[in-house]
Amino acid sequence: MSLLRRLHRWIAEPPEGLEGEIRHSYAMSHYTCLLGLLSHASWVGLFYLLGESLLWQVNVASVLLFAIAIGLLRRGFINSALVVASVEVIAHGCIATYQLGWEAQYQLYLMLSVFIWLLVRGLDIRKRIVAIVSPVAVYAALYAWFGVAGHTPPSHMTAETRDLLARVNLVTCLAVVVGAYSYYIIGIAKAWAADRGQAKESTLDRILELGVMDVSESERQRIRSINFISTCAVGLTAF
Repeated sequence: MSLLRRLHRWIAEPPEGLEGEIRHSYAMSHYTCLLGLLSHASWVGLFYLLGESLLWQVNVASVLLFAIAIGLLRRGFINSALVVASVEVIAHGCIATYQLGWEAQYQLYLMLSVFIWLLVRGLDIRKRIVAIVSPVAVYAALYAWFGVAGHTPPSHMTAETRDLLARVNLVTCLAVVVGAYSYYIIGIAKAWAADRGQAKESTLDRILELGVMDVSESERQRIRSINFISTCAVGLTAF
């Protein structure tokens, strides 16, 4: 078995006893939290070198929170893990935006939290609304604070460095969204093909051993809703 396949199996294979629709969210959640841990670990050194003492200390705490989230995931507590990760994203997004300003684009991670929660299956509507509305409300508050109140960030970071951070943050957010949606949609597409008796094993299937999701008509309708809400969220982020 190749190293890539072993790594993917360790990340994507749900723990025993995890049943129902939430089982399909395990791999996407695990990949997202691992990326969060690794990216925040890299930011510890970056902000230390830039002399941003508050932010490198915050990133140490972020690494610990993502480690806790991964530990919860490995034990099957997917919703609890995503709550921990979401709290980290909202708190860190607020602190970084306050410290570095709107131009550094750390507020984008608030909208990233919305994208991830849209993909979590087996979640009742009230919890889903809270999980989605909370980061959107914080994003709107930050926008009002910077756009209306005219908050001046305390950091003395140069404009060039802020611009570089903004590009890194934009690329990171897009990579997570594209990766998570692609993994989700590939599973859905395979399920639809299986329904029509047209399922075929691709090279990607053989490398990653992608699983087939069970798809009901309500799930198909939900995918259409996800696409619509995601388009609105992208528009809000760009605004």
